[in-house]
Amino acid sequence: SIQADADKLTPLEDDSVDFVVTNHVIEHLRDPLSGLAEWIRVVKPGGHLFVSVPDQSNPYDKDRAVTTLEHLRADRDQHGQRAEEDAAHAHDWTRSAHPTMTPEQQKDFSEKLIREKYDIHFHVFDGALFRQMLAEACGDQAELREFLSVGEEHFAILRKRPPQRKAGLARGVDIVIPVYNARDFTKRCIESVLEHATGDWRLVLVNDASTQAGV
Repeated sequence: SIQADADKLTPLEDDSVDFVVTNHVIEHLRDPLSGLAEWIRVVKPGGHLFVSVPDQSNPYDKDRAVTTLEHLRADRDQHGQRAEEDAAHAHDWTRSAHPTMTPEQQKDFSEKLIREKYDIHFHVFDGALFRQMLAEACGDQAELREFLSVGEEHFAILRKRPPQRKAGLARGVDIVIPVYNARDFTKRCIESVLEHATGDWRLVLVNDASTQAGV
């Protein structure tokens, strides 16, 4: 097994894993953009990254303001040098997550979290910020393939872009779909291929003397 910080996967080489799954991890990182960059780094071209975050409406963050993209950029650009901001996050999280504590209890509890370097929810997300952060991290290295918001959670699937095919290389693969009637099923099949096929491919439809109108 490999043990490493979530935002510093140094035991793993570039382009070395087929996929990365991070379920409710990124809100615990002091520098989410660097974490995303690290996860994209280790995924093979054409591989996928699953990321999910809780929405601001979750019980721990419901009384906190949504983080700004500018704040996340500052965390990345000043990586490891934001102790004052991290401490402020701890006080803010404690106030929202433990509203029944007295102000003095909240202060003592926050300071305990800071001393222990406890990984609270450093940042607060809604769907808009999550999309902005993903776009910032992806750049031209990855692309957003799926995005879903359900209840108090947001989910995303990213795909690391494969290298561009060099001129003169042979075509990669043909996807052949034999067609005989079944117009609606054929349409759904084509739509699925167009949405999910990756790399270098060609779609070939072979109509086997269909009799159904519209095929």
